[in-house]
Parts: sequence; structure tokens; C-alpha cells
Amino acid sequence: MATTQLIIDGVKLEAQKEAPKASDLQFLASYQITGNTRGATEKHSIDTEDRVFEFIFEDETTWLCEHEKLDDLFPQKKEGERSIDKDFSIPDGLTDSSNANRGLFQTIALKIINVFVKKVVETKVLELAQKFEEKQLNTKPGLYKLDQNFQLKDVDFDGKSGSYFLFIHGTFSSTAGSFGSFQNTELWKQLNLFFPERLLALQHETLSKCPLENVIDLLKKLPNDITLNIISHSRGGLVGDIISKYANGAGFEDLHIKLLENYES
Repeated sequence: MATTQLIIDGVKLEAQKEAPKASDLQFLASYQITGNTRGATEKHSIDTEDRVFEFIFEDETTWLCEHEKLDDLFPQKKEGERSIDKDFSIPDGLTDSSNANRGLFQTIALKIINVFVKKVVETKVLELAQKFEEKQLNTKPGLYKLDQNFQLKDVDFDGKSGSYFLFIHGTFSSTAGSFGSFQNTELWKQLNLFFPERLLALQHETLSKCPLENVIDLLKKLPNDITLNIISHSRGGLVGDIISKYANGAGFEDLHIKLLENYES
């Protein structure tokens, strides 16, 4: 049963405890359970979400855990002893039943409970990647048409298929970043001559999505029976390679499908 509140019967201490080194923990509070404070204790209810608890016993044994492991530490707390609201009242000691077959039970008194909170990562890695992509792509992910001035324009196939030329940029980049140097070159003039109004650019996420996801996003936007001539840069080559596997209905070989299935699992 999941624990939502930890009930501690003790005295809150003023002194701060240093968090374990090389950890993502920050000290929150410390409570004395045994000692000279007996009779002057009070109950403290501690939220267990994102909390880590350090239990120090009178024999200087230390146990550091999250609330999911409390049953392992205090097996004497049977499920039936829990309250309906899933509170977990901390016993005042640890029962050692290693000599139970001889009728001997030893209780090791609990001395101190230190409470730490996991440091909050304000921005997750995925969110950072998405923000970086938005900046690189100028908040314009998707499939676009390139005009003669190398500007991104909305593309409308209007049911037209035929032959198109597709630019696929590389990692940490954009169409302008990978291919902007083509502008005003003889190659650019020739491309516009052979593919008038048929130059495409795939502005795709290179950090938050995998190449397969990029291809799926692209295929949803392309008309049927289209012929693509592709130029790619860096990671864009992976996207282009996957596109080629869809060509003529070839798809993936059984080996590739098995590798993908193993990756997902």
C-alpha cells in the first residue's frame, strides 16, 4: 500500500543535517525520537512525495530510503495496522527477530530521523531540447516550400504529386543553417529551374524526436505517388534513409522490425 503521510512521534531539532554527498537531496528537517526528550514529544505529519528519510538507530546503524521501502525496514508494521488514509506511523525502534526461534526478540531504539527532499529540476532535459529546437527552427517545425529567395512558405500540394526536391537538415540546425549557403549560387538557380515551385524543406526536431518519428510526421503531409529527390546533411541522412525504406512499399525488413520492438520494450 502506498504511503502518503509519515507520522513521526518526536521532537523537531533546530540543527541542520548535511545531505549525503554526490546526491540530489536537500535537507528539510530532523527529528529526535529517543533520549532526554522523552515525554516532551509531539506528532509530526510528513508528506512522503519526493522525500527521502534517513533513520539513525542507537547502535549507529543508518538506513536511507524512500517511503516505498518502509515495510522492509519495519516489517512489524503489518498492513492491517495502517490507517485508511495510508498513513505510516514510525515505530520507536527496530525489532530484530533473528533469534525468534529461541524466543528472543531485540528492539533497537530509533534515535534520529532526518528528512530530505529531492531537489527539483526546474527544466527537464526534454523541455530544454524542445526550447532549443524552437529557437533553431524559429518555431516553425514541419514541411515547407522554399521560394526563390530561400524563404519558407506554407506548402499546399492541392492533390498534386509529381517530382519534388526535398532538403533535410542536420542535428542542432535548420534548413537555413544546413543549406543557406546554396542561396544565390548556380546550383540554386538550376534547382529552381528543374523544380519550379517544387522545392521542399523539412524543418524537423532533431533532439526531442527520433528519425522514425520525423519520417512519420513527414509522410502524413505528403500526397500519394510523390517522387522525392533528397539532399540531406548529417542526421538528416538517417531521415532520408528511412524515407527510402518506405519507397515502393518496401518498408522495413523483419530484422529491422525486431530491433525496433526490442528497443521499445
